[in-house]
Amino acid sequence: MRGEGSANGSENRASSGEGPSSAGEMQRFPLFSTLDERALQAVFDKSHALSVSPTSSLQLRSRVDSLWLAWSGGYRVFFRSPAGANISLRLLRPGEHFGEVDVIIGKADTSYGIACDAAGVLLNIPGDSFRELLGSFAALRDNLLRALAWANVHSVDRLYTYATLDTRTRLLAEIVRLSVYSQPMKGAVHLTPAPTHDALANLIGATREVVTRHLRSLSREGLIQSRRGEMTVLDIDRLRQLVETKSGPLMSYRYAPSGDMGAI
Repeated sequence: MRGEGSANGSENRASSGEGPSSAGEMQRFPLFSTLDERALQAVFDKSHALSVSPTSSLQLRSRVDSLWLAWSGGYRVFFRSPAGANISLRLLRPGEHFGEVDVIIGKADTSYGIACDAAGVLLNIPGDSFRELLGSFAALRDNLLRALAWANVHSVDRLYTYATLDTRTRLLAEIVRLSVYSQPMKGAVHLTPAPTHDALANLIGATREVVTRHLRSLSREGLIQSRRGEMTVLDIDRLRQLVETKSGPLMSYRYAPSGDMGAI
């Protein structure tokens, strides 16, 4: 593991505690969870740590194809339109990854970027290095295939909900989607860092004001509880029921894998 600095120019070291300090800690990423010690060490050696703050916007257009992994913090993957607008495509939470399609193809898409909502550390594995790892370790190839399959499942579900459901139910569906891999405690799920209202609005095709109004309503109904930087879903089963009453069964809810493959 090598420090690659930060988006603000400050140096980052693995030994600082901001990123993984040993190969074994790489198993925190579901993509690497089934790898043996030799494979984990190879992944660790090829990873670079980058400290990112909320004032940063990581423009991937200036970088070659790479795999990005969220170690800590909160991020949004966005697409920059020809008119210059940033369109949020998905949230990137600790343990999740982005860029695997570019790595497989071998060419970076210059229209994507990663925005930071909560300060943290991103890990980067250059495309050539990750392709070498894929060629060397069958378990990594298997995990990546599962991640790609689940990315497709979630994309289909999101398109379906976007096309058929009202704004409130789309918001509920997105909150459940963000909660589906978290371990509930007495029926409650904690989302930390909480998704911003702007990010949720972009993801469901609504305005920030509409999202804020619906979230306040959900809070009054006792379904969620929001504090600064954290959202608690108080009854995840009830939220799922409210969504599927209107949508019917969604694959990403019913067949969630035991481990998040990080490509939602």
